[in-house]
Amino acid sequence: MYFNPPSKKVVVEFDKVQTFGDVPWYSSSLSAGDSALYKPRDSRTLVMDSVLADINYAIENIPKEIQLNRITKYTALALKARICLFEGTFRKYHTELNLQNTANKWLQDAADASKELMLSKAYKLYTTGGPDKCYRNLFARNDQDPTETILARDYNPTFGKHPLGYLMTSPTQGAWGATQDFVNNYLMKDGTRFTDILGYDTMSFYNEFQNRDPRLTQSIGGPNFVAYGESVPEPIDLNFTTTGFRVVKALPSKDQWGASSAYNDIILFRYAEILLIYAEAQAESGTITQADLDQSINLLRDRVAMPHTDLANENANPDPYLEAEYPNVSGANKGIILEIRRERRIELFDEGRRWDDLMRWKEGKKLEQPMLGVYFPHLGAFDFTGNGKPDVYVYDGNASGAPAGVTTKINIKQRPLTNGTSGNLYPYRNQIVFEEPKDYYYPIPLEDLTLNKNLTQNPGW
Repeated sequence: MYFNPPSKKVVVEFDKVQTFGDVPWYSSSLSAGDSALYKPRDSRTLVMDSVLADINYAIENIPKEIQLNRITKYTALALKARICLFEGTFRKYHTELNLQNTANKWLQDAADASKELMLSKAYKLYTTGGPDKCYRNLFARNDQDPTETILARDYNPTFGKHPLGYLMTSPTQGAWGATQDFVNNYLMKDGTRFTDILGYDTMSFYNEFQNRDPRLTQSIGGPNFVAYGESVPEPIDLNFTTTGFRVVKALPSKDQWGASSAYNDIILFRYAEILLIYAEAQAESGTITQADLDQSINLLRDRVAMPHTDLANENANPDPYLEAEYPNVSGANKGIILEIRRERRIELFDEGRRWDDLMRWKEGKKLEQPMLGVYFPHLGAFDFTGNGKPDVYVYDGNASGAPAGVTTKINIKQRPLTNGTSGNLYPYRNQIVFEEPKDYYYPIPLEDLTLNKNLTQNPGW
């Protein structure tokens, strides 16, 4: 038995709570016309307690096996850890729920599930290729193995492909791009803060990539980006990215860049997330120790040869840049919580966890901040590779002055800068307004309100 029905129900019901808040809970099968189909919402407490009971049942009854593409006890533990961390931090920061007194119980469950997985020794961090390649290799390789990967979706040239390679390299399919504030989060290679450097916010593309956490250039195409499986650097081409910071994490070899041509496996759960969950649960509950960091966050830093984080130092000297990013964090563990959030954002970049993180931390207002890209001090030509030759030309409607050999031309009439003829790329000028607490939930669909008169709409919708 690899997939117990309660484990499937857990995912569905948890997703509904994340989306809508209170929802009806059903503990038995229903038939058409059953009056229970028209009952009102149950409380978040009832639903999430029931979700936890179901995931615990799954953990107790699914075999303890290492199976890359099938659900096992280890997958259920990873799911429990993810769910409990979400619920614990959601209750802690969303004080309007009046459930803060129950938050630590969920955080403890998250820590316990993570610790059980850690103590099992079933998984470890993937390090093949060394600090400068292993993180990228983990995602770009065609076939996953169960070293770090707990569960993956299997793709193969003969029975299934996906469009990821095409979406990441086609100028017409969204031109994915990371933001400047994300790039700013990466530490220097010696462990100091990039944002403590005078003039960090006006630094050139080439300079801001020097001597940084090795995961930066394994996630974002830097000055000398080399495609996976190749040996010669690619010419700078900012047409692949709206912001100028090209996403390359999980980008497979060039033969997989065509439409629906990629077949590198997609990771769904991996051991690194378990280490992050453990550290965050301990920090948020106020019980974290240096030993906790050494068996979680610092293992992630060891993988890429980065200095360890120190509990006392972080709490004594919180990062002002991160304080501005996450104004809801306070208390004696503020510094280490911020540092764990930095590590989580970097390590889990582009794995689909960021939205849920902002929602559970009650940091929706961060979505109102402009999504800015690469900085340009003026119009004209720029050397992005550091070889003394111009690669990028920024102009205002007329590119006739572009030097020979320029590989990217940016028209500020199409991709504007924040200060007119200088500043960061500012491609998304529509102002986002995030209403609290309304926008932490989706509206109940009108058809459901019509079918079930006992349902009520979420506040503000």
